Amino acid sequence: MSGSVIAQLITLAVSPILARIYSPEQFGEYSLFMGIVGVIAVAATGRYEIAILLAKNEKDISDLRDLALSLVAASSVVSLIFIYFLNTDKNFNYSIFLIPVLVLFVGINNTYDRICNRQKNYKLMAFQKILGASIVAVVSIIVAWKYAGVNGLVLGAIVGSLFSAFYVVSCMRIGILNTKALFDLKALIVTVKNYSNLPKYNLPQAVLNVLSASLPIFIIQFFFDSQILGVYAFAVRMVLNPIGIINSAIYNVVSQNLAEKKSHNESLIPFFVNTAIKIFVVVLIIAPFFYFAANIFEYVFGEQWTNAGGYIEILSPYYLLIVFTARFAYIPILFERQKKALII
Repeated sequence: MSGSVIAQLITLAVSPILARIYSPEQFGEYSLFMGIVGVIAVAATGRYEIAILLAKNEKDISDLRDLALSLVAASSVVSLIFIYFLNTDKNFNYSIFLIPVLVLFVGINNTYDRICNRQKNYKLMAFQKILGASIVAVVSIIVAWKYAGVNGLVLGAIVGSLFSAFYVVSCMRIGILNTKALFDLKALIVTVKNYSNLPKYNLPQAVLNVLSASLPIFIIQFFFDSQILGVYAFAVRMVLNPIGIINSAIYNVVSQNLAEKKSHNESLIPFFVNTAIKIFVVVLIIAPFFYFAANIFEYVFGEQWTNAGGYIEILSPYYLLIVFTARFAYIPILFERQKKALII
């Protein structure tokens, strides 16, 4: 949690600078880029990395890791081929070719996050988040300063993910990939079958969740100008992204605790109720921020971003519900109720 908070403080500290050196249009381009990455990345691993917490032994962990990394590598290559054949316009934005690169790094980070979580290696996860946020901030500012007009936000995201992936892989003793295991088709098929509910039910659910957040970004560009898209994207960056990262940190701890208690046949209800009460208190504490969001955005980021705060005020019920519910998303997976969760 401390790593996530520090990482977000770094992001928030440089945000007033970024708001003054990048235009709303550039934030709009960045949001479209990240929206596409988010949809592909959530599906790229087949969601097999989620099962690492449920694995019974080290071999299962290794098999799931190899399967997830192989799938994300294949997804990145397929995405690159698709984008190449899609490029028929001379005015095509070539930054789109960086999408498969970021998908690959995000997939590696997500997979190793699950392994760190399984091992309760929260210190490594904390440093990884701080390192990534620091590099994103530095690269985004330097690129805009040296090359005016270039969207350094995209390059910052890629370089930050690259260093995060390199750091977490180099610090862990489990290794990055067991290439010999990839040719053990029997073991691979057993792993795929044992956790088939994840790609069958959890994968479409995860894609729907990502689309629910990304669809406004995709749709706004068709009905409004790029400036409005950029203002909305900036609002999401300043509020939803920090909420998502902090949610992820708490989700990791909560899911690990739930899995451990279930493996010891302990009741999960006391832990669930206690956690829910704490989260509800947090929601009550942060709620006033949303009421004054427009004034806060105008004061901190400048007048051109006042409407971003207005969008936050309108969307505040949605954001507060995310804060409360996202912590417990692992429960259907834990009880193998992915199909029911997908229907809901």
